[in-house]
Amino acid sequence: QLVHLKTEYRLIEKEDFTEEIIEVEVNLGRRVLKMIAREKDDASYKKTEIANRFKMEMIAILELKNKIIRQYLIEKLERKIIKQYRKKRLEKQKKKESKKKAEEESLYNMEEIRRRIL
Repeated sequence: QLVHLKTEYRLIEKEDFTEEIIEVEVNLGRRVLKMIAREKDDASYKKTEIANRFKMEMIAILELKNKIIRQYLIEKLERKIIKQYRKKRLEKQKKKESKKKAEEESLYNMEEIRRRIL
């Protein structure tokens, strides 16, 4: 299950969900067909049971997929927030540096004017 999660997470990182969804649906379809073939005896009861199992598996897989997608989106948002914070911090730092440089230049200019006067 962990390997399956890692594969699914890699696909989510690429932001391509269709391939994985199709793969899951095909695998589930095959599994259900095998169950139906194996358990043909008591047809109506077995089919209902199989359909219910199929629904439960599908729901579990969709919940897992939603959980992974949610986690991915949360991490993406966190990265975006961190990036914005760093950008703002860098801008503040640049403003401080330019302000300091401007003050130094004005002090230098004032000293230069004093020298010329004296």
